[in-house]
Amino acid sequence: MENTSNCGLKRWDGEDRILHTEFNDNWDKIDTALKSNADKAMAAQAATTALEKKMGWQLLKSTNQILTDGGNHIQLDLSGIDLSQYSALHIRADVEGRGYLFLAVQSDYLRDHAFPATSGPICLTLWTMREKNAYLSGVQFGSGAPFLSGFNTKVGDLKKISIFCKDYSSGTVTRGKLSLYGEA
Repeated sequence: MENTSNCGLKRWDGEDRILHTEFNDNWDKIDTALKSNADKAMAAQAATTALEKKMGWQLLKSTNQILTDGGNHIQLDLSGIDLSQYSALHIRADVEGRGYLFLAVQSDYLRDHAFPATSGPICLTLWTMREKNAYLSGVQFGSGAPFLSGFNTKVGDLKKISIFCKDYSSGTVTRGKLSLYGEA
């Protein structure tokens, strides 16, 4: 009989005698490992939540999409969220695909600031000043140098955030996650 290298579970050869106690030992080891992983995941989630609270951030909405046939955009619907109660909004986009992509706020997209789909997370911070009638402005960072941007969209009119391909014929999005955080 041999033991597995990671958990030390019993592995029997064809001629080995199998005992119930060995099976029970294996199940106990598996149960302990699963519980340990679950505890670590809960601790990590609690630490993340504590950090968000310390920073004054709150996850408002998130979408995680896998586009099996490829696609040209991922959208986060913000209907029903009063964004004017936050001093700032933080948008994080994690995308996989090919080609160049744009981040769009409402229908106003950052035309001069396309980023490669392989560049990693892109973040956009928007200042709302808790005013529904204020026009959005902010800074995008994560691919190249950070840049300031202004939008022709008022805080109260913001209903969607999108990532989409610059050139639909050569670019695709295969997987993506958009998350919106509000800062008190």
